[in-house]
Amino acid sequence: MQFFIVLAAVVGAVSAFHIQQPTVHSHHMPSNVMRMKSDQSSEANVLGRRQFLQCSGAAAAGVFSAGTMLVSASSAIEDDVIEGTTIPEDKLVTSETGLKYLVVKEGEGAFPFPGQTVKVHYTGWLNGFDTAFKFDSSYDRRRPFTFQVGNGNVIKGWDEAVIQMKVGEKRRLIIPPELGYGKRGAGRVIPPDSTLYFDVELLGLL
Repeated sequence: MQFFIVLAAVVGAVSAFHIQQPTVHSHHMPSNVMRMKSDQSSEANVLGRRQFLQCSGAAAAGVFSAGTMLVSASSAIEDDVIEGTTIPEDKLVTSETGLKYLVVKEGEGAFPFPGQTVKVHYTGWLNGFDTAFKFDSSYDRRRPFTFQVGNGNVIKGWDEAVIQMKVGEKRRLIIPPELGYGKRGAGRVIPPDSTLYFDVELLGLL
């Protein structure tokens, strides 16, 4: 997927994000998300994928400030753990930066090195996993995303997570605002101070 997550080059005229309209009767929409309304699609079209996923200087500030470390030894996944919009805290690993993750599928390949180009599939949501607030998915486009990991080409949460993954590994990530788009958000698609929820699968190293 030539273009979550944080970059320098413009990838072209292809629409950067698929915005799935929320189902009002099954989800309570917060006021900051309601303001997206009908202009979500036009905003997404204007933003290049790399631009949309790019971490601003303000959002990046303080990413590595001290945080509370929550350690979970278990990475074994049962089906009922990954179903639904939330994951039990005792199944999550939380890093010192505040990134939370769950290993859904173990990888058997190599780890990427800083600056290496990686190929991933991903889906991103607001307000929890598998919600109606899906803002982007390479799976939907059927085209993986490639980027250089570990050099600030994507948001901090992605750099931190992907460089620790093996090829073939799939994780669920919960990225706090300071590791995502921070107080500025991303246009009208990602509100300020949003926690981001991602499925990320490391497909290969290039």
